Amino acid sequence: MNLCILGRQSDISIAELEAVFGSDSIQLLMPQAVLCSAENIDIDRLGGTQKVAKLLFEIPSSNWKDVRGAVLSHIKPEDIFNTNIDHKFSLGISVYGINSTTRDITGLGLEIKKAFKKQNPNQKTRVVPNKEPHLSTAQVNHNKLSSKDTGAELLLIGVGSKTYVGLTTGVQDINAYAERDQARPVRDARVGMLPPKLAQIILNLSTRQFLPSKSNYVLDPFCGTGVLLQEALLTGWSALGSDISPRMQRASMENLLWLKSKHTELGEINIEVGDATTTQWAVPFFSVATEMYLGEPQTTQPSPEQVKKLMQENEELTVKLLTNLASQVQAGTQLCIAMPAWRTHQGFEYVDMVDHLKKIGYTQSSFKHIGVPELIYARPDQITGRRLLVLTKN
Repeated sequence: MNLCILGRQSDISIAELEAVFGSDSIQLLMPQAVLCSAENIDIDRLGGTQKVAKLLFEIPSSNWKDVRGAVLSHIKPEDIFNTNIDHKFSLGISVYGINSTTRDITGLGLEIKKAFKKQNPNQKTRVVPNKEPHLSTAQVNHNKLSSKDTGAELLLIGVGSKTYVGLTTGVQDINAYAERDQARPVRDARVGMLPPKLAQIILNLSTRQFLPSKSNYVLDPFCGTGVLLQEALLTGWSALGSDISPRMQRASMENLLWLKSKHTELGEINIEVGDATTTQWAVPFFSVATEMYLGEPQTTQPSPEQVKKLMQENEELTVKLLTNLASQVQAGTQLCIAMPAWRTHQGFEYVDMVDHLKKIGYTQSSFKHIGVPELIYARPDQITGRRLLVLTKN
């Protein structure tokens, strides 16, 4: 059993986990954490999960005094690190949902260090001090706290009258995301910068529970500079893309060939120039994962008149896209489309596709733990966000 610490927008993280592992494998613990019965979770495939931890044991209390005592009595050196190592080992503790101070948490780490030292006088342990109740992914990465040879992070998650204790086995590699985002040969801020972790989420929502295979192509009909297809290739799919702009088609092709020069085992690449609303793709594809044109960058919240105009343009483009795709995909095909959502004084506004979907032949996908979700991905200060529309072809 595994514990998963979710990203800032937990509904999106939950939807992704359901899509990849199935709804019955997920048990919600709190907005920031879930219990997942799936084995061998590859966190490098998940854009919405920050940490994965192996569940060690449960404590029938979430009172800090009880939790502290139980951890000290249950944790053994061999549970969290390789006892054969002869170098200094780092220990960190992250606490979620338990009333405790950073001093309490760091103090528990020092008590564990002392207990380990008593059992093995040669053991050298360094405790990572807490400035917040839980360590960030950057801190876990920097201190190498997810390997039994270098360091460990204990997770203490309090839920009601119970505490789950886990050992971190994987953490989002923010450096790897930055590298494959910023090192690409061609980047273009004018067409929007799709974060690789969001691309992973879109991809996972469109390939629900299918095992990656190079014989299957994922289609991105608005491929831009190829970020989404990049993630499809890295996951194990083949990449089929198109863009109405020859410049973008060349940029995408250059970026993906660069990627393939670094990872020679990747699947096939097929990128063409084409209008997403009319193109008939020659290569069969089994899934559609794409981000539509988000419009011109907005520096201030748009007026009601501007929002109406933007929504009308987006609605027309989306209907044409889905109508074109409807004749080329089989029943049961999954799609995830990132559409623009504009922040206004009344909240986010976006195109309601419900009536159109019925007419064209699609059903909006629902999720066991969050129903038919809104799924809006946006930074707190972002005016134009992305609404993830997850569909199934009827």
